[in-house]
Amino acid sequence: MLPTSKFGRFLAKKSSIHGLDPRTKMGLVFLITILSLVVDSIVCLIILIIVLLFGLYFSKTFKEARRFLILFGFIGVILAIFGFIFTKDWTYIGRFCMKMYAMTSAGLLFALTTSPNDLAKALEKMKVPSSITFIFTTTIRFVPTLMEEVTSILDSLRLKGLKLCARDILKQPGSYYRGIIIPITIRSIKISDELAAATETRGFGAPYKRTTLKEIKFRRNDYVFLLVMMVLTIALLVVDRWRVLIP
Repeated sequence: MLPTSKFGRFLAKKSSIHGLDPRTKMGLVFLITILSLVVDSIVCLIILIIVLLFGLYFSKTFKEARRFLILFGFIGVILAIFGFIFTKDWTYIGRFCMKMYAMTSAGLLFALTTSPNDLAKALEKMKVPSSITFIFTTTIRFVPTLMEEVTSILDSLRLKGLKLCARDILKQPGSYYRGIIIPITIRSIKISDELAAATETRGFGAPYKRTTLKEIKFRRNDYVFLLVMMVLTIALLVVDRWRVLIP
């Protein structure tokens, strides 16, 4: 089972990656996405994944992301096996899985090391409309909150003696529908009402310039990090184009 209390939630830890500007990390996700779509060399994709795993390790978030990465890797291996059985060409499926794995790792690194508040400030700096910024940051906050609500509901069902296995759910789907889906829907509506009330009391949408206690800006570490990522991007593109490391 995934660690729902932490999965997808910003982890306030001290690391060099946490201290980077959110715009720098957005640039990282953009570069990784472009590389994953353009690069076809298996060697380059493996190097890219290793670099991202080291990034998760140095950001002290690898433990929280490990279970999801293992699960996704297991699914990728299964897809590669089925691709070899039915098409006799596992390389296409393997490349596809590694591309998705790289993009997923970059997304996890961004989500686990970027505070929603800092992300909102970064989007404001990029002249993104406040309504879009609010929707985006609220979605990031809402997913972990909803997963915690699901965990609480499942724990309450276990305390009442309901077994949450596939066989029992198929035997009595109505009971599990009333016990899981309905409470989640009601709780989601209640959270939405509370959020709407909070935005109104804080003057969301008022025609005044908002001020922040902490200003974000590019620092030396951001420029160094971007430079390293650009060098890595160019090197991987060159290797992929001329197949320098591939026999």
